[in-house]
Amino acid sequence: MTRTCALLVVGVLLGAPGCGGPETDAADAAAAASPVGRWKFDREALLAALAKAHEADGPARVAQEQERARETNLELEILPNGFYRMRTLSLDLEQRSAGSWRLEGSQLLLTAQRVDGRQVETPREEEARFVEGRIEIDFDKKTFVLIRL
Repeated sequence: MTRTCALLVVGVLLGAPGCGGPETDAADAAAAASPVGRWKFDREALLAALAKAHEADGPARVAQEQERARETNLELEILPNGFYRMRTLSLDLEQRSAGSWRLEGSQLLLTAQRVDGRQVETPREEEARFVEGRIEIDFDKKTFVLIRL
């Protein structure tokens, strides 16, 4: 009897608004269509890509590249007002940037206007991809995948 009641409660909760029902599905679809939100670097995806990319170079090279990746971090906050903030950490060097963003199809265009608190004299547009609910940024012959926080 207890087990049956527990299953009924779970079934009711899953069908309740805000608990996996149509409203939640609509919110999930809206989030998937927009890059607005907080994102973090998916380190595991990069480690796997590095292992594959450097497989022919031998295990020592794979270990070296993966160690660098473990010391890297990237956080991105995309705001609904067209601005973003980014924090990167690589080889003990931290950099903070802020600027504007826009989405053209799956192309996410970021233009840094301030880096480490200083105005950028000649802002340059950087390209990223917003695909399948993640952001992909190519840098230094590597693809950094960002996932939602």
